[in-house]
Amino acid sequence: MIFFVEYERLPAQQLFTVQSSMMTYLLRGFAVWLLMALAETVHGTLRTLFLQPVVGDLASRQIGVLTGSLMILLIAYVTIGWIGAREFKQLVSVGLLWFILMLCFEVGVGRAFGLSWERIIADYVPWHGGFMIIGMMILALSPLIAARLRTPRYSVSLSRRDQQSSAAWNNVDPPK
Repeated sequence: MIFFVEYERLPAQQLFTVQSSMMTYLLRGFAVWLLMALAETVHGTLRTLFLQPVVGDLASRQIGVLTGSLMILLIAYVTIGWIGAREFKQLVSVGLLWFILMLCFEVGVGRAFGLSWERIIADYVPWHGGFMIIGMMILALSPLIAARLRTPRYSVSLSRRDQQSSAAWNNVDPPK
């Protein structure tokens, strides 16, 4: 009877551990998104105040996509270890979380400032000069990019045959 109870409890404990782990990296991902949203808000304000009068509205928004994407990648690079997402699916989940939250944030802020739906959508349509869709794709992929950049080049576990092949290609002795 005790064995049966312990056996029944084990999967629930594993499920709780998996759910707890998922909640941890998603909650941390949300916290990092708040930092990104704050940074993007400051970035947008500075862009509007200093860059827009010099190069114009459309050009400043296009430049802002590039500089904002670099800023997002930097934040992702610095925080990806703390977030705790290690596997491909976890990193994609964080990226999708950031994408959805940022899209809602951008649309919400745009509407709060009285922008029309046409103006908001134009920011996402390249043939109207809007490059936000590129920035949003970079945002969605930034956890994967950051994890790849932070991971040592040869940290992927290779099979014995691949190790030998790689060693021969690089003119070094294969690992024993």
